[in-house]
Amino acid sequence: MPNNFTDKANFIWTVADDVLRAVLQADNPRDAKVYKFNQILDQLLLEFVHTKLDLYKKLTEPKVNEMLKRQWYEVLASEM
Repeated sequence: MPNNFTDKANFIWTVADDVLRAVLQADNPRDAKVYKFNQILDQLLLEFVHTKLDLYKKLTEPKVNEMLKRQWYEVLASEM
């Protein structure tokens, strides 16, 4: 699985798309498809939230946060 946030998020949604399409194409009753679709989507959304929470925790660590703000400011200020 990818390491950085963007790659991980893209990977999760690519897998989600593949899995959910497979659920919809399965030879099962509609109710079973809806149930499985909802179950998988809830699981993927939870994983996405955890991924964002991990990113938030990393970016709010004092030294990382200071560096992020400083670098972002410098990039934006240099473009003005």
